[in-house]
Amino acid sequence: ELSSIPSKAIPWSQINRVVGQKTIRPIARNDYVLLSDVSGVEIRLSGAVNEGEWAVPVTFSDPSLIPFLQPGDEIAILGTFMMREIVKKTDQSEKPDVIEQRATSVIFPCVHILDIGKGDAIRRAEGGGGNGTIVVSLTPQQAATLVAAQRTMELYPALRRSNDTNALKRRD
Repeated sequence: ELSSIPSKAIPWSQINRVVGQKTIRPIARNDYVLLSDVSGVEIRLSGAVNEGEWAVPVTFSDPSLIPFLQPGDEIAILGTFMMREIVKKTDQSEKPDVIEQRATSVIFPCVHILDIGKGDAIRRAEGGGGNGTIVVSLTPQQAATLVAAQRTMELYPALRRSNDTNALKRRD
């Protein structure tokens, strides 16, 4: 079930956290107030994790997209890895041929970004690129898969349009 409410919107039940705080942008009547709109609010990462999910850091091989990402964005995570095929010879006395080729696959088609690493934020502010680490929200099983994938693959982010379900239905 997709929600039209932004993931970083402050729920009405927690509105007392921001009453009296100064906003860093004008907020129109009936618009959502986001945590990032209010200065001086203590933002705890644990409060941003959805029920039944874990916050997991992921480091990407190519961090060039990181400066354009913000908490609340949705990304796909792609992995590039080496595939090894062993082709046996008809003559059993000969060694088989080993064919290696790189393959890329979508590991997770839709992942919510919880946070961009603090080091990345500082480096971006100073004109640097950051180290490519972000924090995402995943189910425990997906989190374990991501940790294993980071050890065996080169990972790349792909920015998605928020709530775009078409990309999830594609079969190619």
